[in-house]
Amino acid sequence: MKKFTIGILVGVTSTVLASASALAHFHHKVIKPIKDEEKKFEEADVRKARKSSFAHSSKY
Repeated sequence: MKKFTIGILVGVTSTVLASASALAHFHHKVIKPIKDEEKKFEEADVRKARKSSFAHSSKY
């Protein structure tokens, strides 16, 4: 019975660690690049707005 309990604990622990590893890998490969791209678009929008306001404003 003792070996069975140890086997169950090892199995559950390894499954939890494998799931956490897969989730971390997914976040690094899929979610992070999407967030970085959105950040670039937001920065570009700010630059566009600044450029537009300077281009259409009166200098005098």
